[in-house]
Amino acid sequence: MAVYANASLGARQGWGQWAAQKLRLPFAPQPVSLAAFPLSLALTGQSVAARSPCLGAGMDSGAVDERDAVILYLAAQRRLGPASQLHPWLRLLPKTFTTTLFWKDEEVEWLAGTTLHRATLLRRMQLRESWKALTGLASRLAAEAGAPSPPTESDFLWAHAVFWSRAIAFPCPPEALPGGRSTTAGPSPQEGVVPGLDFCNHAMRPVARWTVYGAELDGAGGGRRHVHLVPGVAPPAPGAELCISYGDDKSNEELLFLYGFALPEASGLARLMLPLPLPAAAEDWTPRLHARVALLAARGLPPQVFLPRAALAGGGPGPLGAVPDAALRTLEVFVLDDAELARGLEAAERGDGAAGAEGAPGAEGPEACAATRARLERDPGLRLALTGALVGLLQLMVQGLETGDGCQTLEADAALSSTPTLMAGLSANQRAALMYRMEQKSLARDWLAHAKSLRAMAMEELRAQGAG
Repeated sequence: MAVYANASLGARQGWGQWAAQKLRLPFAPQPVSLAAFPLSLALTGQSVAARSPCLGAGMDSGAVDERDAVILYLAAQRRLGPASQLHPWLRLLPKTFTTTLFWKDEEVEWLAGTTLHRATLLRRMQLRESWKALTGLASRLAAEAGAPSPPTESDFLWAHAVFWSRAIAFPCPPEALPGGRSTTAGPSPQEGVVPGLDFCNHAMRPVARWTVYGAELDGAGGGRRHVHLVPGVAPPAPGAELCISYGDDKSNEELLFLYGFALPEASGLARLMLPLPLPAAAEDWTPRLHARVALLAARGLPPQVFLPRAALAGGGPGPLGAVPDAALRTLEVFVLDDAELARGLEAAERGDGAAGAEGAPGAEGPEACAATRARLERDPGLRLALTGALVGLLQLMVQGLETGDGCQTLEADAALSSTPTLMAGLSANQRAALMYRMEQKSLARDWLAHAKSLRAMAMEELRAQGAG
C-alpha cells in the first residue's frame, strides 16, 4: 500500500499519512507493512551524538541530556536551511505549533484555574532557564554544522515542540542507528523522532499502528532496521487517513499540552490532579508536615491526588467508593496522627519489607494497597478524616476553577458553548480551552458529590457505633 502526505482539513491544518490504494491482506497470519521508515534516519540521543562531536562531548560531560541533545540538533539543522540533509523533511514541519506553550497570553488565560494553566506557565519559565544554560552549546553546535548563524530562543522552542509532539519510544538494536555497534544484548529502548512516521495523526480508533519488526518485514538478514506502519484490526480503505494512537489513555489535558488539540471523545479520559496543600515558604513548614512529606517519599507516593473520570464510571458502592488506591495511600499519610506517622517513618528507615502497610520503601503494590483499604474500611474515624480531607481538596479545586481570577461557572461555560454566534468569535485555541475547562469543572463537581457521600457514610457509621 502506498502512503503520501496531504494537508488535513479543519481549523488546525497539518500533514498526515493516507492510504492510496486497496490493500488485500494475505490469508497467512504474517505482518503486512503499509510503509517503512528507516531507523538510520531516527533522531535519538545516540544518533545525533554520532553526527555531532560537539553534542557527543556535551552528553558525555553531562552538560546536556539525550532529549535536549536532539532538540539542539533540530534547532541547528533549522538554521542550516536547504544545506541541511534533513531539509526535505524539515520544510514540511509546522512553522509554529498550537500547543499551549505557543498560545497568546489572552488564550492561556482561558485555562485559568486548571492544572494545564499552571503547567503551561511553569514550562515556559523552565524553558527560558534551559535556553540560558544551553545557549553556548547551541552556538558551538551551529558553528560545527556550518550554519550561517546560531539558533535563537525561538528556534529552541520550535525544536522543543517538534521533539515532544513527535518523539516515540521504540526498541532498537544499537547497530541500526548511526554510531551504534552490534551487541549480543539485543534491542535497547530508544527515544526519538522517526521522520515520516511523525506525520501520522492521532485518532481514538486508529486504523493503523507502528511497530519495529525483524527480518520478516525487512528482508532476510535485514534485522530490525525500520519502523513499520501496519494495519489495525481491519485494512484501511483507499483514501482513509492512516491515523495511529498517541496513547490509549491520553486525556485532553495531555493532548493540548503535548500536541495542541483536544477531542470531544477524549473527555472520558479526563482526570483531576489535586495538589496537596504544601506551603511555598519554608518557614511555614511544621515538623508534622515535614514528617508527612518524608513518609510520602519513603512510600514512593506523589504529593498529589489523581482522580480519573473512568474511576467514577466504574466505581461501585462501599465505604471507599471509587477513590483509586494510590489516592487512598496519599490521603492516608495526610491524616495519620503523630504516633502513626512516627511508626511509618521508623518502618521506612528499617527497610522492613514485612511492614509494607506501614510504609517500607518499595512496598507500594497490591499488598500495600489492600492493607490500606482494609484499615480504612474497619476504622470509620480514619475514613472520616480521609474523606473529609478529600472533600476539602475538591472544594478548593471547584472554587479555583469556577470563582478564581479569570474564571466563570460551569453553567456560564455551557451557555457560551451552546451559543453559535459567540463560539464563532473564538479562536481554535479558545474553543479547545473551553472544552477542556468544562470537562475539568464537571469532573470536579462529580468527584466532590461522591466524596461528600463517602464522608456522610463514615459519619453515619461512627454515629451507629456511638449509639451501640
